[in-house]
Amino acid sequence: MSGKKKKKIRDATLHPKQGGRLLQPLAAATGVWGFGVLLGYTSSAGPQIMSSVEEGGLDMTTEQYSWFSSCFNLGAMGGSILAALGMKRIGSRWTMIAAAPLFFAGILAIALGWSYWVLMCGRTLAGVAVGVVTTASPPYIAEVASPHIRGALGTFVPLMIPSGVLIMYSMGWVLEWRWLAIVCVLPNLIHLLLLVFASTKLPSTLVSQGKLKEALVVLQYLRGENHDVQGEMEELEKLQMAREKMRVMEALREPHVLKPLVLVVMLMTLLNASGIQAIQLNIVTIFKVSGTGLSEDLSATITGVVQVLGAVVMGALLDKMGRRRILLCGMPCIIVALACLGLYFYLWGGEQGVPEGVVRWLPLASLLLYFISFNFSLGGVSWVMMGEFFSPEISEVATPIVSFFYWLSSFIFSYIFFPLRGLVGDAGMFWVFSAIQFVGWILIIILIPETKGKTLHQISAHFGKGNNNKHNNNNNTTTKEKVVGKSRGGSDVEAAASGKSQTYL
Repeated sequence: MSGKKKKKIRDATLHPKQGGRLLQPLAAATGVWGFGVLLGYTSSAGPQIMSSVEEGGLDMTTEQYSWFSSCFNLGAMGGSILAALGMKRIGSRWTMIAAAPLFFAGILAIALGWSYWVLMCGRTLAGVAVGVVTTASPPYIAEVASPHIRGALGTFVPLMIPSGVLIMYSMGWVLEWRWLAIVCVLPNLIHLLLLVFASTKLPSTLVSQGKLKEALVVLQYLRGENHDVQGEMEELEKLQMAREKMRVMEALREPHVLKPLVLVVMLMTLLNASGIQAIQLNIVTIFKVSGTGLSEDLSATITGVVQVLGAVVMGALLDKMGRRRILLCGMPCIIVALACLGLYFYLWGGEQGVPEGVVRWLPLASLLLYFISFNFSLGGVSWVMMGEFFSPEISEVATPIVSFFYWLSSFIFSYIFFPLRGLVGDAGMFWVFSAIQFVGWILIIILIPETKGKTLHQISAHFGKGNNNKHNNNNNTTTKEKVVGKSRGGSDVEAAASGKSQTYL
């Protein structure tokens, strides 16, 4: 690049090392921490908030607390719609950055809240931010990650959820509910700093803006200096051409879009139908009525540690075992754990009580099995597949739809916890969740394909995309020719793509 200034990528801090590339998915995934801390917050702070004003609470009724616990799901539904608009206009990265102030404002309203309605508004506003981030982060991670490690990097998202829950469970021991709300800000602050200083725009976003030279540089950085990215760049340009011609309603009727859309919505609904949010939001209450002999906060913290452990194990095995096999192995354990919880509460529900000894440990043992199995399988794999099942040209449309239905089902299953418990009892509630998971396990056996080691384009081809796009194979020039044609110095582009003479800021 003699006689010219070195090219600078202004919106990223890139380091030509593997650690720098790992920061890209990590920056996106840390936003999901906000989801985890919101889940764990109500479980830890709920009993304090429901206490009388004299004791430092707001004297909430059970009905009010049920709405407070689940209202962030309604905000997240709106956030998924906002994410769809943002991803299309400013890209996934800036969409996530724009959501951070909403989360800060929502948490501040909870911390300073002097009434029930102020807390409701704050939690709903924080939910909007969570909806934006959980919609924008999976496709971002799926695109920046190489296919052979995409599964492992994709587990950053499900790992952040239980880690956020664990933070709230452990801090709930010592902090009053207003100070506990302030702690919720810290994970989101880390997320914002990483996005601003340690992440880059997606190559597909740069291509859509006509910045082919910069897209080639970023893609080469993400894949490594010795990786040939010409074929992938050509695919990105084809995808951009498809985006420009795409009509949303027509695209949603295409088999390669409709099939994975239905399957991912099914997985996300099964995730919530396992009762995960209902259990996490009310875990202290569950332990309080179970009579295990351990303190509720200690039991909740133990389950939080197990959740993180399950997510870590999944991350280690996902690209070895495969997504489908992990689902098929983990879900039977979820079914058994929920059935055992139902059995315990069935025995405990009568006036006769339960025998002393091991039976009193059944709820804790069952919840430990439930949480480690859930985070090992359904709770993690569903988020990975949400990022994998859609090709980049349709992800801006399909992912927000999935996210909307995820949050809708999340709200339904969170809100019905207390009404369902009152209708069928504790035992019946857990048995209902167990039965739904059994049906879902059968559907997964029949319908869900394996995606381990496949590129996003190969996954789309599995659902029939190749049959509709054969005409796109003709009359295409190579990426390098196009980039050179659009710039005066073709040699500069080749040097940039090879990772040489390049300054990363």
